[in-house]
Amino acid sequence: MKKIHEIFLASGFTLIELLTVVAIIGILTSVVLMNLNIARERGRDAQRIGNVNQIQNAIALYQNDNGGVPPGDSGVEYVNGNPEWIPGLVPKYMSSVPSDPIDVGEHKFHYSRQGNDYEVISFLEQHGNDAACGDGGSSCQYYEKASGQFLALVNPGASGWRFASSTEIVDSSAPIDVQPAGSLPAPTELKVGFGIGSSVSSWVKISESLNFMFDIDSLSNVSAFRLYQKKPQDSTFNLVGEFSDPSAVTTCSTKRTYGTWVLTSLGGGPTGCPGSRWSLSRTSSQPVSSYTVGDYLYYVTAIDSSGAEGPATPISTSTLIGTFPIQTPITFEPSDSLNPTFRWQPASGWSEALSYWVMVAPTDGSSSKRTLTAVTSAGPEISKVYDSAALIPNKEYSVWIYGRSHNASQTEDQASFASEVVTFIAPSAAQ
Repeated sequence: MKKIHEIFLASGFTLIELLTVVAIIGILTSVVLMNLNIARERGRDAQRIGNVNQIQNAIALYQNDNGGVPPGDSGVEYVNGNPEWIPGLVPKYMSSVPSDPIDVGEHKFHYSRQGNDYEVISFLEQHGNDAACGDGGSSCQYYEKASGQFLALVNPGASGWRFASSTEIVDSSAPIDVQPAGSLPAPTELKVGFGIGSSVSSWVKISESLNFMFDIDSLSNVSAFRLYQKKPQDSTFNLVGEFSDPSAVTTCSTKRTYGTWVLTSLGGGPTGCPGSRWSLSRTSSQPVSSYTVGDYLYYVTAIDSSGAEGPATPISTSTLIGTFPIQTPITFEPSDSLNPTFRWQPASGWSEALSYWVMVAPTDGSSSKRTLTAVTSAGPEISKVYDSAALIPNKEYSVWIYGRSHNASQTEDQASFASEVVTFIAPSAAQ
């Protein structure tokens, strides 16, 4: 029995062994916590870099529309203190101007302007006091809109940074995902609008279509066109399509597809396609119910061979007003007339008059649709008497209605759609 007891005692751990194990566990825990903190810091830095990029894009769009950068006293440093701390950007260009993820001490976003030059800077945690827009050390790169270059800002102050007059050109490979504006011209004449399907089965679906122009003499220097969109529910613009090598679109039937979007050439060149006129559209129509009521904003840019993004088109807006029901039953006056009357009420909350089109086609698809002469009215109730080709007696037809209005340049487009297709049977021919 004594030997067995000694064996059990001999199999235990000594105090030194236990302390060694505890020390190893402590070291491993410290390493894990340190790596976790580093990962968190990198995550916050990535957010800062992305936010600086969003702010720069919003300022570029603001400048395109207003001919200058957001207001402020020249040379005065503005530090974020509320969600709208750079005036003029909210809500058209972004839903709110972001603040630093920590937002204390030196970790603030900074904005300053000098004429049409501006700086937006944030400090990273992984690089001490290096700015998110900078190249480290005692200098900081910032995006200077007027020249499209990254200039050196020497010796930022302890509280952040200060305006400097240095014109030293530094390496443009800044650690933010922003490139200086290239030498390409901006695309122009961006026209937008919600479209409709061509058949009964697709009438309750929306198609998005855009047209723009681009200088054909500069097309050979374009590596891609980019399309950005901001939906009503989005806080900022998102890249929805990048269409590579447009100069290689040598026939008008050639397409460049990205996700659910497609780019085609509309000609306008000396040999047809490619030319100066381009079309962007969804590859398939989407149900009306999948669209949120509100403004859909778009802009287009061109990318040069170095990857630099050129200036953007001014923002164009398609507004979805909402849907409305077609009032049923369809009325025939007199009862045996082959010219029915359709009635509907415009979407609520909208006062501007739209031009409404009523479309009628045999439900079985045996003949093409008939689009009635447009009627313009704001309601409260609208009616339209059938005025197209004669209906076939005793045949079932489907009817759908949509309204649309836009300005002369088609940079602002409003649309409203019937919520469903309604059917009716044409009466027997009048005697």
